Amino acid sequence: MRNVIIRLWSVALRPLEVNGRFFVFMGLLGTLCIVFEPWDSLRPLSLIELLPDLYIVCALLCVLPHKARGVVRWLLSTVAYIVCLLDCFLFVRTGAPMQSSVLRAMLATTPSEASEALHAYVVPSVLLSPVGLIVVLAILHVLLTLRPSLCPTWVSRFCRRWGAPLLLACIPLCFVASFTNRHYMFHRLLLAQRDTELPQHIMDVTIKTGYYTPLHRLWHCWLEVRHDGQTLDALASSVSMAQVDSCSYTSPNIVLIVGESLNRHHLSLYGYPLKTCPYTETLAKDSGLIVLTDVVTPWNYTTEALEHMFSLYSFGDKGFWTDYPLVTTLFRRAGYHVQFISNQYVINPPKNTGSLLDTGLFVDSTLSSIQFDRRNATTHTYDEALLQDYDSLSQWRTEKNLTIFHLIGQHIEFGDRVPDGWHRFKATDYHRPDLTESQLDILADYDNATLYGDYVVSRILDRLKDENVVVIFLPDHGERSFDGCQTYGRSNSMALNDVQQQYEIPMWLWMSKSYRQTHSDIYNAIKRAKDLPFMSDRLPHLLIGLAGIQSPDYKPSHDLLHVQYNARQARRLRGEYDYDSLCTTTTQ
Repeated sequence: MRNVIIRLWSVALRPLEVNGRFFVFMGLLGTLCIVFEPWDSLRPLSLIELLPDLYIVCALLCVLPHKARGVVRWLLSTVAYIVCLLDCFLFVRTGAPMQSSVLRAMLATTPSEASEALHAYVVPSVLLSPVGLIVVLAILHVLLTLRPSLCPTWVSRFCRRWGAPLLLACIPLCFVASFTNRHYMFHRLLLAQRDTELPQHIMDVTIKTGYYTPLHRLWHCWLEVRHDGQTLDALASSVSMAQVDSCSYTSPNIVLIVGESLNRHHLSLYGYPLKTCPYTETLAKDSGLIVLTDVVTPWNYTTEALEHMFSLYSFGDKGFWTDYPLVTTLFRRAGYHVQFISNQYVINPPKNTGSLLDTGLFVDSTLSSIQFDRRNATTHTYDEALLQDYDSLSQWRTEKNLTIFHLIGQHIEFGDRVPDGWHRFKATDYHRPDLTESQLDILADYDNATLYGDYVVSRILDRLKDENVVVIFLPDHGERSFDGCQTYGRSNSMALNDVQQQYEIPMWLWMSKSYRQTHSDIYNAIKRAKDLPFMSDRLPHLLIGLAGIQSPDYKPSHDLLHVQYNARQARRLRGEYDYDSLCTTTTQ
């Protein structure tokens, strides 16, 4: 019996003896990624789960022939370091590790956007963060693999005599302690089931660690992105069933202008001390432009924000956004001519500027043909060039039109969004001793891009001043721009300051003189509603109400201008966080 136990112990110990260096360095790598995530009381459980997972990998490696085992170890190590570096980098720069929205944005990024992002976010100082520790660990792993003699003899002896046996004794206990989360991960990652598809007995158990390593998170993100691709088929089916009962064409000409990454707190229209939007401020003074004061977006990423801005789905409705028709489809069914003029999305873009994804709400050819009658064919360096696209498409306009402008605005590299002659603000315009000279330059670039965007919008309105038209402006989301902090860009943090910069967005409605004269009831309704809470995922219902479209998918409770509008409905950020409760709780 004793010999059997010794034999079994030797077999169980072999994965650690044969793959000892791999186990140690992958364990250190996983520990770094776990420790440097946002800390909470359950974080030690992730370390407990890491040990049995690594042991299982090492046991599988033992099945391979010697030479093949070495190659596979190198491949696994390389992938692990690359994924962990990316994950840790995202945490350092955005405040959160890898998420599906980030992976989706990366896959949908054009080469030029990727180059801009690398230039903006990859800076030498990042090596002073935990990212630098991972780099050092990778270098040390390579050195000790190529020259094992660099490792002191006493360390090797200790690991063989005490380290491996102690780890082996702990692994069964760790496996049992982490079984609940492991069961959940089996269903989510291996069976690729979504939370809504999980058995109830799993959902009834509190998950303790979730996707606790970058590799788990990356695989989860890939499954989510793959699922999103499948939802496009479902979306095509749902939009084809869009139903319009009748239409009064209350507003025969509606223009929607969608900005990009526009921080409401950097608009002089909302009290910012620098004159970043003098053109729209002038329009607001003659009563033609009415500013909404309490608007938020559900997402701080373009893709998700636009999906919810165009779908008639709102958070709180049953199902998903793909289960509901798109507002553009309803307008076409109602007899409107729908134009989409975008400086970010075009159909079949050239390979040197094209997206890495062939599908999407605005770049999928099938969905585009369902939504739009006409659209521009190319993007431009600066947004003002969209006016030329508008002029060239004007020949196809009819008596009833929905025109959508989609600007590139302040996307990533703020300075590149501003043509020569528009760099009005300088670093010396800011009294911010907490910021470096380069940070002040970035801040000035952002405000200059905001000023130029205000000019572009004024040029669009100038084109429309003699028409009977109503214009709605809002961006997809905001952007951190050094307000109350020393950083910029997007973040997944739900701290109040980050929420205010990224989710609180500007929105206004402008009516031409003739529209105000013929639609005084709408004009008065807008003035009454300007201070009501609103969320951009309810925009489709506002547009449908302005057009006078009758559809079973229209909800008056979501229409800001309707007497049945429900101003008390929850405004959920990312479908999870109640914005109003978050603000109330944080300020108390």
